[in-house]
Amino acid sequence: MPRPPEKTRSEPAAMSTARAIIDAMGTARAIVDPIIRSWALHDIAKAQARAGDFPGAVATAREIADPMYRSLALRDIAEAQARAGDGRSALEVIDAVSSPAERAHSLAQVASALASARQESSNTR
Repeated sequence: MPRPPEKTRSEPAAMSTARAIIDAMGTARAIVDPIIRSWALHDIAKAQARAGDFPGAVATAREIADPMYRSLALRDIAEAQARAGDGRSALEVIDAVSSPAERAHSLAQVASALASARQESSNTR
């Protein structure tokens, strides 16, 4: 069962992060070079995942044109979901990784994150 998001940040900080992500998305979408735009969108998706906005992160990852950066973003999102204890959603995200090699690497990262989350959970009981 997924753990509820921890309230480690204040509402104003969360709003500030949300505004920064919206601004970054506008800037990234204006980048003409597809590789640089893909790199920027990858970083935005990773920030969204770290903030717990998994649906937003997946939506951003879908905008990434470069397959390598898209795979990296999906891996980062899945790993963040696993760290939050949501292995099922993490596996669903990994299904969208197109490269078999990158999918295998992503599965290993998710397994490690799930093991860490489970260990942390058992240590707090």
